[in-house]
Amino acid sequence: MLKISEAIKTADDYSKLTDEIFEQISSSTADSLKESRDILNKIIRRKLPKFVGEARLTEKNKSKVGQKLKNTG
Repeated sequence: MLKISEAIKTADDYSKLTDEIFEQISSSTADSLKESRDILNKIIRRKLPKFVGEARLTEKNKSKVGQKLKNTG
């Protein structure tokens, strides 16, 4: 079984994750997943945050981001 912590390292592995992870977290009784269950329950009930955060491009990293976007598209 692919661990999420490993799957997020590559796009290929990440793309193999399915909605089953949602079910596994939701139905788990593990204390270590309580925060995750709470987040999923908020998503289900549409109690979403109005603002999560923002990131600003600096002149220093603008060209790097642009190049990465060109390479992916």
